[in-house]
Amino acid sequence: MEKFRARCSMVDPVTNQLRFGPKMLAKVQDLLHRYDNIKLAMEEDAPLRLQVESKLKQLAQQQVIRQQEEIAREKEARDAQRAAELANEQEKERLLHEAREREAEREREEQERIQALAIAAQKKREQREKERAEEERQRQLEEQERERLNASIPHGKEGLEKAIAMLREGTSNETLFRQSLQKLLAVVSNICKSPENAAFRHIPKDNVHFHADLGQYPGGHQCLLAMGFKELQQGDETQPRTVFVLEVKLPLTLSH
Repeated sequence: MEKFRARCSMVDPVTNQLRFGPKMLAKVQDLLHRYDNIKLAMEEDAPLRLQVESKLKQLAQQQVIRQQEEIAREKEARDAQRAAELANEQEKERLLHEAREREAEREREEQERIQALAIAAQKKREQREKERAEEERQRQLEEQERERLNASIPHGKEGLEKAIAMLREGTSNETLFRQSLQKLLAVVSNICKSPENAAFRHIPKDNVHFHADLGQYPGGHQCLLAMGFKELQQGDETQPRTVFVLEVKLPLTLSH
């Protein structure tokens, strides 16, 4: 304001006239007059002014505090959000890690299961091979025993007499001996009547009636062998069956 007051009396060195024109000078002087009045009033009301200034200062300080608190709240909110995001990421990572661990464990268990199955299958194969080898060994022993049995009795009268003697000794009394001879005679009669009927020439060793009447006694099987029967094994490996078989040559029939 003092600058305006000084310029009101300043003269232009060229024109030697006041720097402000009449209108501008009037406006500046009016502004200076109002300023002086306000300044005077404020000097007269200094205690009130001080109160206003103190209140304004207090309000300014409160505003600063509110701004600082707002900044702190915003920072706290940002920190909380970052902490929540970090916790969320950590939880996702933990869940992903657990899922990977479960998958790895599942794969390990699956691999162990496959390995156990392979080991079990290998053991089963080895056991089957062992069983087959044992079955083959047993089959060979049985075959050797059949061959030995087939060769143990000569065919014809000599062998039959020897077998009947064994049968007599093997039966406990005369009645059982005669019943056994009757069974043997029935076998011979059936073959002689119908030599083409293979059922009469194939006698299963485990036939209940044959076993009860003849096969259970020592000499019973030898009687069949002396008559020309051979002990053979028929059927497949799952259901083998020992049968006494008599092979005969049937005469050829000519058709006219």
